[in-house]
Amino acid sequence: RARMALKGVPKEVRRVKPDNTSEYMRPMPGAARMYPETDVHPIRITREFLEKIPLPELPEEKAERYTKEFGLSPQQANQLISEGEDATFEEIITSLSGKKEVISKLTASIILNTLPELRRDGVEIGTLGIAEIIDAVSEFLKGIYSREAIPEVLREMVKTGKSADKAASKLGLTSMSEEELKKIINRIVSERKDFIQSREMGSIGPLMGVVMENVRGRADGRLVNRFLREAIEKAVD
Repeated sequence: RARMALKGVPKEVRRVKPDNTSEYMRPMPGAARMYPETDVHPIRITREFLEKIPLPELPEEKAERYTKEFGLSPQQANQLISEGEDATFEEIITSLSGKKEVISKLTASIILNTLPELRRDGVEIGTLGIAEIIDAVSEFLKGIYSREAIPEVLREMVKTGKSADKAASKLGLTSMSEEELKKIINRIVSERKDFIQSREMGSIGPLMGVVMENVRGRADGRLVNRFLREAIEKAVD
């Protein structure tokens, strides 16, 4: 040790003995903290041993599975994984029955878009757990309200602590019949004949906003678009 000290302090860990001298314990760990463990016998790593170790699903593998199995876009799949929401996503979709792709896309949209938007609006979404989201999606799948109503339903659930169906009922967001929807669309088209004649099928976009404002989340946007397109086509002809 005296001779080694001429070259510098030996890179080792020592312990103090009762007589105030010291003794060697182990080499000083390097940058990777790799040094032999003195209290554990070496374990021989064989190929058979390695093959028995269950490997977790890699992020890129999970993202690919999400796009193929659930129909998510690569951006949605990667965002769910990078934000640590993949476990929440899978728990929700496995708890619901129905068209897998519809449920998956809706759930991803709620997690990645709806909840952050509610948070930005000052809504305390901490009370919206997995059970509440499942409740909201489940009632939508039953046709209780439209997809467009989900943000308002979730907002009301936070505010009142009510279930999804009671929140929707209080807000008056229960789905309207196709006949009710057609009446609203026909009235709006009739009131705006001049606009439709000048814009023809280009009037669909502006009038979608007018109709959606009138139905207040009680009708699915895709259904509104279809009925509105049909009414405009008749008006143009």
